[in-house]
Amino acid sequence: MSFKPADRTRKMSAPKDQSTLKYWRQRGAEDVSYQRQAQTTWWSVLGGIAIGILVTQISPVLEVLKTAAWYQGLYFLATILIIDYFWVSVSWGSLVLKWPITIMSSLGLMLGNVAVAYAALNLNNPPVWMAATTVAAFSALFNQINFFLTGGRDTFPPEIFHGFRTPLIVFSGLVVVLLGITIHMFFVPTQTVFIFYGFVSILLSIGFLVWQHLGMVVEQRELRIP
Repeated sequence: MSFKPADRTRKMSAPKDQSTLKYWRQRGAEDVSYQRQAQTTWWSVLGGIAIGILVTQISPVLEVLKTAAWYQGLYFLATILIIDYFWVSVSWGSLVLKWPITIMSSLGLMLGNVAVAYAALNLNNPPVWMAATTVAAFSALFNQINFFLTGGRDTFPPEIFHGFRTPLIVFSGLVVVLLGITIHMFFVPTQTVFIFYGFVSILLSIGFLVWQHLGMVVEQRELRIP
């Protein structure tokens, strides 16, 4: 009786678990869901840092409300609205956009959140607060450009895709306006200027929240999202 080493070798080289290989070859809704959750989680972690910093500013802001520096309360409220806008827009965007995990999108989100966190640290210095907010607006513009170049709205039907350039125009204009305001605040650092732009910041934040809400209503209806 003779042995057949070749047969034995062939048996030893066979994969032990074919089901594992089959699982990792499968791609579909689960992968999309994972990337959506990853984008939202990434922002939530970074946004949580900004919220934590903002919480530490509550007592200082309350103390100055009875002084000439009461305008810091305006920037505190504007920061809350900005954080809320960013979270809603990122969460909704991860749902409706083609938004895979990439280095560029991750850097865009990180830049915006670091800027907002730095703004929260400088409620008592409105020019620096406005400069940080300008960087946050630039990060939003950066993300819109990234979506435009990578086909972020390829999932949208043609009837609502035509409005995709609108965010590019809006955020480009916002960056220019905020940059102008920042320069003005640095060169004319008066209480009147700080109060005026504090109210402007609140109105702009509310306006962007309303714009985001209206866009979500349209996209929810057109994409038939429950």
